[in-house]
Amino acid sequence: GDHSNERKYTLESGLTARRAGTGYFKKSLKHFQSRWGTTRDLTKMYRFVESQQEEHSVELLCQTLRVSRSAWYAWHKGATHQMTSRNKQQEEGVIAVFSKHRRRYGARRVVAELQSQGMDIGYHKVRGIMKKHGLKAIQRHRPSDALVCTPYYR
Repeated sequence: GDHSNERKYTLESGLTARRAGTGYFKKSLKHFQSRWGTTRDLTKMYRFVESQQEEHSVELLCQTLRVSRSAWYAWHKGATHQMTSRNKQQEEGVIAVFSKHRRRYGARRVVAELQSQGMDIGYHKVRGIMKKHGLKAIQRHRPSDALVCTPYYR
């Protein structure tokens, strides 16, 4: 479509709109997001907050860009936001079990399998990893009782 009539937002107008409670700054977030909007480059966003902190409050910048303020401060102090080896190992384990069982295992069964292998992991962690990677178990379709009880099946 023709995007020439589309209203363009700058950071200044977006922050003003955010303060006033009007406008739609969310569209401008695509500049910080991947092509499909699924993953965000946090380092790029943190650097932007750092470059703009003289003109705007960190709280407002983080809120506008929808990043955690505490995570920004941790990054600013030099703490890493990279995945730990344990988290990476857990993610790889969840994906491996899910694939091994041909997408039939949901989060509860994946947890049971990983715990039986000696991995220390819980349901919510597995559920989060599966959601992050878009892993959904294939649901079996069983015939319902309603079909069996209808006169046509007697």
